[in-house]
Amino acid sequence: MKNFFETLIKALGVLTAIFLCISLYDIWQWRQFTKKYDKTIGVITKNKENKDKTFSPVIRFRTLDNQKVTFKARKKAEKKFNEGDTVLVYYNLLNTDEVHLATEAEGNLWLSPCLALLFGGAGALALWGKQRKRQQRSQLLSHGRKITAVFTGVQERMVLGFKLYVLTASWTSPYNEQPQLFESTYFLEDPQQYLKHKDIDVYIDKENTKDYYMDLEGIPAEWFWF
Repeated sequence: MKNFFETLIKALGVLTAIFLCISLYDIWQWRQFTKKYDKTIGVITKNKENKDKTFSPVIRFRTLDNQKVTFKARKKAEKKFNEGDTVLVYYNLLNTDEVHLATEAEGNLWLSPCLALLFGGAGALALWGKQRKRQQRSQLLSHGRKITAVFTGVQERMVLGFKLYVLTASWTSPYNEQPQLFESTYFLEDPQQYLKHKDIDVYIDKENTKDYYMDLEGIPAEWFWF
């Protein structure tokens, strides 16, 4: 579980690349398919009962040369299809026996691009969050107010199926004597062994104490979850 963030970004990058390659291949296949097949409108003329007690629609359509074609679709359903309903079909221009419902031919066309976008977006979002944390840290170290909080313990939390650890520390404001609890980022392991003392430096925003950075430089960087 060491270097979790780097491993996560690499995994998302690999998945994005894989699904981008699959998407390009699917696009190429689709272009080859559309060169051989024409798209038209068919009409459900009747229902054909299968051996497993399901129904498949019998569809009729006309080709570009006005030839009538009737075929039984591979699609099955427990209930009968509505006769007279129209459906989109693809048929082979050179062999009208090769017919596919549009829903079958186009069904998974956008799956790979969507997955590539999903994994790529997740990676970009993670990198953006990491960069934002770095900027917040730099801002607080430069312009924040440094206080000393007292270590109060470590909490275990489940995040995305992982058992992670959060270090907590408390501080009482001298102005209103109101205690405030600070929580660290998530850790992959219990970080207590790296705490040399109970006092923890915390940098807080002068106007909003809920915006803070806990200085935990003594803990190895690879133990940070994010």
